[in-house]
Amino acid sequence: MLSRRLDDDVSNNDSMDYQTGGEEQKRVYVIEPSRDDGFTADDRRPLIPEGDYLTQCIEARVIKYYDTQRLRLFYKILEGKYADVILEQFLNLMDGKTGSRFKKVPPASNYYKNWFIANYCRQPERRDRMPYKVFLNGIFRVRVRNAHPKYPNSREKMPEGMQYSVISYLIKREQ
Repeated sequence: MLSRRLDDDVSNNDSMDYQTGGEEQKRVYVIEPSRDDGFTADDRRPLIPEGDYLTQCIEARVIKYYDTQRLRLFYKILEGKYADVILEQFLNLMDGKTGSRFKKVPPASNYYKNWFIANYCRQPERRDRMPYKVFLNGIFRVRVRNAHPKYPNSREKMPEGMQYSVISYLIKREQ
């Protein structure tokens, strides 16, 4: 390791130690700007006008999101100017009080409400299973809203380019 000051010219790709005035040493990594780090941009989330759209649920996955589990549903818009655009809907699968996966799905949960519509508006009987497969390949009229991400620990919204559209809820099952 080389001991250098911060304002020294460093032309290699090594790490270096520098003195901060006291006895403490900190490590700084210098990376050549021309070096390719291998990062590529992911597909951008679509942004479409808010409103009602006819869609088909084409995929469902259970995912971990921080300390919770969520159902991630993918819907393809079937008609109009935004046909073939794919939007997502996230439904929580965890009990907020206990922090564990639902044993009995509460009727007030978004999962229950959307499952009810996906199940042709038929109430589940007591102790009926409520599998998420009821969503797959269904044709639904949905409400789309635009998400406005915020900066961490802030109420301030991120720039418009960070906004994206999501399925807010199912309105009606068409088929």
